[in-house]
Amino acid sequence: IHYMIKNKSTLESKYGKDASRIWHDTFGQRMKSEKNQKESMKFGFSFTVNDNPYFPMDNIYLSPEFGYIRVEGLGDDIEGAVNYLNNEMLKFIPTEEEFNKASKSAGMIGMMGGKDKSKELFDKTYKALIYEDEKNVSPAGKLTYEQLLEFGKIYFTPTNMIISVVSSAEPSDINNYYSTFVTKKSVDLPKGLAYQRGFVKIDQPQRIEETGGGEQSHLFYGYIKDYGNNEKPALQALALLLKDEIVFDIREKQGMAYRMSAGIDLVKDKALFFIKLPTLPKNVDPLTPQFPGFFTPDFAEKIDENSLAKSVNMYLGRMMFRRLSSINQAYYLAYSYYFYGNINEDRESLEKLKNVTVDEVRQVTEKYLNVENPIEVIVR
Repeated sequence: IHYMIKNKSTLESKYGKDASRIWHDTFGQRMKSEKNQKESMKFGFSFTVNDNPYFPMDNIYLSPEFGYIRVEGLGDDIEGAVNYLNNEMLKFIPTEEEFNKASKSAGMIGMMGGKDKSKELFDKTYKALIYEDEKNVSPAGKLTYEQLLEFGKIYFTPTNMIISVVSSAEPSDINNYYSTFVTKKSVDLPKGLAYQRGFVKIDQPQRIEETGGGEQSHLFYGYIKDYGNNEKPALQALALLLKDEIVFDIREKQGMAYRMSAGIDLVKDKALFFIKLPTLPKNVDPLTPQFPGFFTPDFAEKIDENSLAKSVNMYLGRMMFRRLSSINQAYYLAYSYYFYGNINEDRESLEKLKNVTVDEVRQVTEKYLNVENPIEVIVR
């Protein structure tokens, strides 16, 4: 069972930073209490209430737009399991002791970051150039217990949740089990799909060079273009091919980077073509003149049936592996519904990518792989 809880950043901007993380932590504490453990053991429950900050790859839920609670359990008594969860969530109010413990934990997580000032400067600089202004900014100051309680009255309500269940039970039975899980008081919440922070329109070249003073330099190069929704699958395929080409050249052939990312990011109606990497300071001057050369229409000549099939099939293999577990299936159902209004969006997008042709990818390559108004950020 996956509980996707909506409007995280919207509500945190009103009540306080980290409110959702702290609320989830307190709920997790309650579920681990001796009393609840005795009850939940009947259902074999295990709860995940926040990303693990100690594992960089455990970041699938880091969207500012939602929080989540994942529950895994036995399928023997699904009705009893759902009724138990419904009851615990509807009556849950964190204690001050639970709040203090969660706040301390959130503070320790915050202390884990902020060590690499050069990377912080880099991230802040390039994101300010490519993204729209932040829509929801949390107020300064430490979250209080009273603020958390007010936050939870709106955030942690059935009306603000998308619940997806992957089980052996019939959907009609699941719907019946949740029929009593309803918001008792009227709450004022944003309607519609999740807000996505989009890319800005760039009308002229942008170049910023800063001194970060870190052991590594950080480089960003890219440009932004509008695209048509029908071109999305072909651009996704091009992104895979482009990433393979750029990463192999810079990381494997030249040995000038270890961790890096490149390719195309698609948000709403805009596409960001980019290269982003940390590297040794001595590599900055040799590398930066190369970046425009990776984005030329000539790349279409390198695209054939074999290269396309290899990149797409490797990607689809990873994606299908990720979706083998029932809990991940539940997540992608909820994500598709909240961000696209269609629970089948994830499955349909993978199917469209699978059926992309070489001609379609070459067309978007020739149309979009030409640099206009480049954005360049160097933090030495």
